Amino acid sequence: MTDFSDAAHRSRVLSAADELAAMLDTLPAIEGSDWAASHRRYREAVTVLSRELTTRQDNPARISEGYSDVYISLLGFRASGASGFAAACRNWIAQVRKKADAWKAHQ
Repeated sequence: MTDFSDAAHRSRVLSAADELAAMLDTLPAIEGSDWAASHRRYREAVTVLSRELTTRQDNPARISEGYSDVYISLLGFRASGASGFAAACRNWIAQVRKKADAWKAHQ
């Protein structure tokens, strides 16, 4: 379901967007003098987050990597990001929030 006419679905999607945004905020920055170690910590955190999203009992995400993009599908919405997993997740969040705002504007 990709619309927001069902109040329960709308609430579930917006809660997932908030939760995913909070999870992304915990990813370590890639910075410092040891770039390789910093990048390794970031990739490990992304792997843990990806695994957590795809193995949920309730509404697991589907994540796939194409030639140049990463795709995430969750709760009936799909987004991609050319800059990796976190970008795909941020695009998913932006998409569902924009659609929710548009739905509210037409009510």
